[in-house]
Amino acid sequence: MIKELSNELSPFVPEKESIMIMNRLGKCSIAFSKMCSGDIPERMSEKEFCDCLQSYIAALEEKFPFEYSLFRTAVVRKTAELLSAYGIRVEKALRIVPTGIRHLDDALGGGLPKSTSTLLVVEHPRARDIFLKSFIISGIENGEHVVFLSTEMEYMHIRDAIISETGTKNIKNLRYLDVSGSPGYPQGSIVSENGRTIVPLNNIMIQHALVKSIKSLPKEEHKRVVIDAMRGLAPYYDAEDIHRMLATFIEGHRRWNCTLLVTCYPELGWCTGELKKIFDSVIVLTISGGEVRAIIEKFYGGVPEEKLVNLTPA
Repeated sequence: MIKELSNELSPFVPEKESIMIMNRLGKCSIAFSKMCSGDIPERMSEKEFCDCLQSYIAALEEKFPFEYSLFRTAVVRKTAELLSAYGIRVEKALRIVPTGIRHLDDALGGGLPKSTSTLLVVEHPRARDIFLKSFIISGIENGEHVVFLSTEMEYMHIRDAIISETGTKNIKNLRYLDVSGSPGYPQGSIVSENGRTIVPLNNIMIQHALVKSIKSLPKEEHKRVVIDAMRGLAPYYDAEDIHRMLATFIEGHRRWNCTLLVTCYPELGWCTGELKKIFDSVIVLTISGGEVRAIIEKFYGGVPEEKLVNLTPA
């Protein structure tokens, strides 16, 4: 397979880069063969292994004709099983961002694909709270940076939830942007204090504050970005303005090494097919019969086999 891939790459990839890719594929193939046979593979750093594995998986994806999400789920499950013995986190090796909700991550093949955008259609606020808290806390626990822009959830509320779940008061990786229109602050300026940034309820100022927060973080490090402000913006901006703002962020988030979550509420009338089209994935958060559920309406690369997931199983 390695030789075949090399022949296919040669017309399109510079020789030096092709050799590097083939070396990575070869190392990863040998390492996996040894793992599967119970032998100990040659020692590699975590970064080198992850780089090799990602090249290997990308090459395999081109060779398998079936639906990407099914392939990805199968690879994640088997890889996680093999890697756990070596202390390598599967989310880092396979560019996956866990939501922190086990049953949902299982259905998604480990979590959301890194550097993609997801629209959360919120039909019940309790479902939103469970999802967002879990996603943010999972990021903090994994040592990732989290940028959380909200008009809905107070800073002290999310801070206390993180401290309670993680047992640490060190939440320096959280950037909280408060656009709740807090009184007592100049409406034309952005003010930072006590772990949060107060942002005026203004479309341009919000975009400026969000981009500034993201770009202040190391580009090579992955960021989780959560925008939970659509209801707060609804009285001041129409659907066209909101679509334009979100399209700008979706276009830029991959360049900034971000996985983006955006909440929207059906009662606003914005959760249309046009809005959903610009996102890689769409998940509906709802409650039915007392169960908090996630309905996977659209998923990057294809809808997984399990589309309805209970977020709070007994």
